[in-house]
Amino acid sequence: MISQASGSAEEIITNKEEQADFKNEIVKKEIAENDKEVEDVVSIQTKENPVATKNDEPAQQQKADDKKTAAVKEDTKQENKTVAKEKSKPANKGWYLLATAGTDAGSTKLFSYSNSSITPKYGIGLGYRISNRLSVQTGFYASNKKYVAAPEDYSMKPGTYLSMVHMQKVQAACLIYEIPLTVRVDLIKKPSFIFYGTAGSSYYIMQTEDYDYFYDYYGQNHDAKWQYTGNKHLFSVINFSVGIEKKLSNKFSLLAEPSFGIPLKGVGDGKVKLYSSSLQVGFKYNFLKK
Repeated sequence: MISQASGSAEEIITNKEEQADFKNEIVKKEIAENDKEVEDVVSIQTKENPVATKNDEPAQQQKADDKKTAAVKEDTKQENKTVAKEKSKPANKGWYLLATAGTDAGSTKLFSYSNSSITPKYGIGLGYRISNRLSVQTGFYASNKKYVAAPEDYSMKPGTYLSMVHMQKVQAACLIYEIPLTVRVDLIKKPSFIFYGTAGSSYYIMQTEDYDYFYDYYGQNHDAKWQYTGNKHLFSVINFSVGIEKKLSNKFSLLAEPSFGIPLKGVGDGKVKLYSSSLQVGFKYNFLKK
């Protein structure tokens, strides 16, 4: 009996192992079939869309770069159109009027005004705009230049009494009418302001020249006063300036303009090479129709 029971148990165990092996075989077969189906699907997708199997990041980056390049090209195209449109505009030609006032200082040395007085300068001007950036200007301005000249800066007329004494210094006060001829270039143009520069020369009319001469004659200090009139000097000085124009409207603007003058030759009775510095503020009126 015991032997029979043992045999039955062994048969049961064997059957169970066989069943487990059989189930394992079935599971393996199903997994293999599933893997095959997956491979087939991937193969089909690869044939239909090969790019889909690659990393998408480089493709997306390329698309972004292409968009940026297209945007830059479009901006450049628009800028070129704007520049071409600006160039195709007719020149904004026309007349304008200037009225300025400010301060002036004259000296016999460049940028040295320790022996000079600051005096008023004022006048009116007229300009004509040749193009959108270029203009020519003239005007009529008055200033009373007061300065001190050293003996080497003032040329005495040969044969005169003052040429035979030992000159110490000359104090001058000269009323000068100035007629400039300058070219203006608009360097920076914005909707609300313009930064510009000018260069040119001036015609000096020495209306009156009052001189106080301090000299030594045989050990004695003396001073003598003389007045001269009628000296005129064509283009005796070269002028430079920079300025800013603040637009108030299409017709009116405010101006602020520092300038300096460098002598090309001597002026006045003593042929003094006279440097000058000036700061002018004023108005500009455009006759242009905008």
